[in-house]
Order: sequence, then structure tokens, then C-alpha cells
Amino acid sequence: GGRIRLDNEYNSGEPNAPGARFEVRIPYTVIQAPRHVMASGGGGGGGGGDVNGFVGGAATDDSSANPSPPWIKGRCLVVDDDAMVRKVISRRLGKVFPRLDILEASSGEAALQCVKDLGGPDKVALFVVDHYMPGPNSTMTGSDTIRLLRTEEAGGVIIGCSANDMEREHLAAGADGFVRKPLPPDADLRALVKRLWRLPAGLRVLVADDEPANRLIIVRQVRLLAPKAEILECATSAAVRAAFANQPDRPWDLVLLDEHLGRASELGSTLAADLRQVSQGAVFVSISGSGLDPERFKHFDLLWGKPLPTQAEAREQLLRALAGRSEHVGAKSAALPAQL
Repeated sequence: GGRIRLDNEYNSGEPNAPGARFEVRIPYTVIQAPRHVMASGGGGGGGGGDVNGFVGGAATDDSSANPSPPWIKGRCLVVDDDAMVRKVISRRLGKVFPRLDILEASSGEAALQCVKDLGGPDKVALFVVDHYMPGPNSTMTGSDTIRLLRTEEAGGVIIGCSANDMEREHLAAGADGFVRKPLPPDADLRALVKRLWRLPAGLRVLVADDEPANRLIIVRQVRLLAPKAEILECATSAAVRAAFANQPDRPWDLVLLDEHLGRASELGSTLAADLRQVSQGAVFVSISGSGLDPERFKHFDLLWGKPLPTQAEAREQLLRALAGRSEHVGAKSAALPAQL
């Protein structure tokens, strides 16, 4: 039989509500399953047994039919006081988002120290934060942790994750979303993170349109998508060319060009054809109120009409284009001979 033990050191951290925690120990024999069975239940952390029925939730494997978007990548920090819970969540995330590099922290204090060691909270793309995290050296709740991460200008996605309904508290502290334990099925988890994912921090964006009102609308849309972006506005093709020529060592990440930049300016499609030669890593977006001829606009990554696409549509299109352009440039760089 098993054993049940009361953890006398547990404390929820909530005034007048210390809570209680029991440990259940059940002896069992590990059975080595056939290889094909092990593969179907595996997670990002390796190993065979299906622990996901606990806090991991339903883990129906649909990764082959619904692969993770290529732009969901970077560091992920799972913050939870329970080592088993951290491991289960890490495995689920690693399985659903194989491009994530997953780290773990046992408390809010440990999470803040972790991001400090990494060079700042902007070095983490995704945080998953529990609420109650009692411990001998821990006094912070999930809300406290989230609030301090945002104070330190964490630009990544933060998702609260608790068995208790702490959604209001976590969102008020600065979280982008909240999930209850057990985690939702793979498809729902993938959809949530995909919807919340942000454009990379520190993007350099060039916006060119001869109409001030149009530039204002475009810049406002970019600010909503990338609050920390560095944005330069241009009204003529000459100003665009000067922006590329004056800072050759600081490439642009995103270039949004109106097709008609005034009577004395070149067409946006002509500019894109030339600038593409000196800026392989940039994503070029054509913004035109007239018809979009595919041949004429072949040097652009995206073609937007007026009015602009919705914020959700623009975010997904830009994330996809930036990820594709990054992989394209990386492949070309790897093929170049080393400079001696």
C-alpha cells in the first residue's frame, strides 16, 4: 500500500489561510514499454511515463497535424514551487513548442535572479508563472512576480498558471493570459500562445508615406504590435534611401512602403527592388490603396491594402515573415565561406 504524509512546513503565504499539503507515496514497478509507445507519449524533457494526466492536463499528440509556428522560439521560464509540476509543465511546453529553450525557477525570487543572470527580462520570450509559491526563502506570489517582471520591462509573453482562479490578479499585474491547472489540451495551448505571441523587442522599423495622416495610422498600428520598436518616418523616396545609406551598420528589420510617395518620388515597388539588394534581412511590406499586381510587387514579403489588416492579422503575418526572413538570411550566411 501507499503512504500519506502531512507536510508540516507548508504555508500558502496568504494571511489567515495557511492551507495544507499532503504527500502521497505509492510504490510501483517501472514497465519498459515498446519504443513506438514511448515515442507517442514523450515530452520535451525526455522520459517515458505519462505524467501529463496530473497538472499537465490532456496531452493529445497533434503536433504532426498542427505543428508549432516557427516564430514561437527563444527562452521560456517556468516558475513554480513544486518540482514535479515544473517538470510536467516543461515537458508539455517542450513537446508543443519544440523551438523553446525551457528553464525553471522555484520561486518568484529565483525567477528574478534567473532573468538577471541571463542579462535582463527581455532575454526571455515566454514566462509561465504559478501563484502560490511558499518556501523558506520565498515570500512572493505569482502576481508579485509578474508585476516586478513588468516593472523591469519584461517584453515577453507572461501566462499565469494556477490551480486557483487567480486570473483577475495575474492580468492586473501585467500577465497577457491565464490558464488553470491542469493545462489545456495541446491544440488549445498552442492557440493561446500563438494568439499572445509578440513581435521581437527592439525592432527597427521604417515607415514611408507621403501623407502625414497615413503615416500616423501606420505608426499607431506598429506601436500596438511592437511597443518598443524604433520607428523612423519618411515622406519621400529620397528620405528612405538616405535612411539606408546613413546607417549601413544598423540594418532595418521592417520596412513599410506606400506605393505612391508623391509626384517627385520613385514608386515604392522600385525602391523595394533596389533596397532588397542591400538589406537581405529586412521584411518589406507594400501598403497601397490601388490594385496589387504580384509581378510588380514581387520584391515585397507582404502586400497590405488600405485600410490596413486587423491587428491580429498583421501580427501573425509579420511574425511569419520575420521568422522566414531570419531563416533565409541564416541559411545564406552559413553557405558563405569564412573570411580569412
